[in-house]
Amino acid sequence: MVRLPMNDLAAGERELDAEQARYIGRVHRLRAGDAFVAFDPKRALEADGEVLSRDRVRLGEPRRAAAATRAVTWIHGCPKGDKADAIVRDATELGATRVTFVQTARIIAKPPASRVERWERIAREAARQCGRGDAPEIALRARWEDALDESDATTRVCLTVIAKKRETVLDALAS
Repeated sequence: MVRLPMNDLAAGERELDAEQARYIGRVHRLRAGDAFVAFDPKRALEADGEVLSRDRVRLGEPRRAAAATRAVTWIHGCPKGDKADAIVRDATELGATRVTFVQTARIIAKPPASRVERWERIAREAARQCGRGDAPEIALRARWEDALDESDATTRVCLTVIAKKRETVLDALAS
C-alpha cells in the first residue's frame, strides 16, 4: 500500500502540494479511484485516502497509527559529508523517536541549522518507507550535556569501539 506523509491530517477533500502530487501520480502512477494511506508524522495519525484527480484526494477519518512504544533518543556526533542522512534514515527505521546531532570538539565541519529541515524530510520519508506512523524529532545541539539533558531516558547506552568492558546492547538493557 502506498503511504503518503501529510501534515494536519483531517477527513475530507484536500489538495496535494507539488511534491505529494508527483509522488502519487508520477512515482506510483496512481489514478482517480486508487487507494493509498496518508499519515501525519508529527501526530502519529493515519487515514485511508482515495485519489480524486492529479492533485486532489479524499481522506477518511484519521486514526492512531503504529508508533514507537518506547522513547529512544539517538545522540550522535556530527559526521562529515552526507553520513548524517544515512544515520537519520537508519535510526528512524530502528525506531528512534528523537535523533540529536552534537557538535563535538573533533568534528570537521559544523553543519548549519538549515540541515535540520533536510534531516526532518529524510526522517519522514524513512518513516513512510518502513511503515511507521510517526517520524523522529530531529535536533542539532552544541554540547553533549545539552543533548543528554533533553533525553529523559531511564536507560542510557553508549556505543563505542573503545569500551572498557565488552557488553552487548541487550546486556545493558537487561540490567
